[in-house]
Amino acid sequence: MSSMPDGREPQQPNAPALLGQTLDDLIVAAEHDLNCQQIKVAQSKTEVRRLKRRRRRARNRIIRRKMMRIARPALCVALGVCGLIAFVLGLVAFLGGSDTMDDWFTIGVTAWGAAAVFRSGR
Repeated sequence: MSSMPDGREPQQPNAPALLGQTLDDLIVAAEHDLNCQQIKVAQSKTEVRRLKRRRRRARNRIIRRKMMRIARPALCVALGVCGLIAFVLGLVAFLGGSDTMDDWFTIGVTAWGAAAVFRSGR
């Protein structure tokens, strides 16, 4: 018998197996199907959140790496410039006879030392 009925045979409707059961059985089966679908939806939402979190962390990791690639040389240059300014201020204080020249020289040396540490920390 083919799927298309010919004109000679009476057509039999395809009756699902659930129609032979009681109404309570149908309700229980529908509730079970609903619970299964809700579990699948919850699992899908969890998977979507996990994938979003993974993408966000990967994107943040790339941004942090780029930022550190830029920040370290910028920090070295900034500390070098601060050391130079402090050294010049120490010379001015020395020529002016001020007692703060030791402090300015110490600040300059500290800034240059920190710049050297950051530069060699590659």
